[in-house]
Amino acid sequence: MASFEIKETYNDSRPQYNILVGSNHPQKAFGEFLNEFFCEENKLLFFEDDKSGKNHKFLTQSWDRENDERVERIKPEIIEILQKNNQDWITLKDVISLIILEIGKLGYLSRPKYREILLDFHKKNIIEAKELGARGNLTLDNYVRAVQ
Repeated sequence: MASFEIKETYNDSRPQYNILVGSNHPQKAFGEFLNEFFCEENKLLFFEDDKSGKNHKFLTQSWDRENDERVERIKPEIIEILQKNNQDWITLKDVISLIILEIGKLGYLSRPKYREILLDFHKKNIIEAKELGARGNLTLDNYVRAVQ
């Protein structure tokens, strides 16, 4: 079971409504599909209309700043999750789903953003890869685990 608050503006303290979802396949439903859906919904909060209501402008700097702050806040939590749950080899895409489900904040970051964090962790030897892709890069299908 997961819930998501729908707000009219980013700074609203109360949501307009909540979406509640349940699934027999949480890894796919929540870790992939709904996380990306909710992330896109969050992104819509960073559009601004001018006074005439005719021009719809995306607030790129605000969006980037918010994402950068979220990444920094969540990194320690991700490291803790990896140390606790990722002792066996699992694919990078499954690690991303595991993190999303463990944190429980659907839409907090997009899957590509989590991938960026994990690629950085690989460079810093926080996670290791069993093997790398054809070009020597870490791919979503490569098996990884936390460095012990």
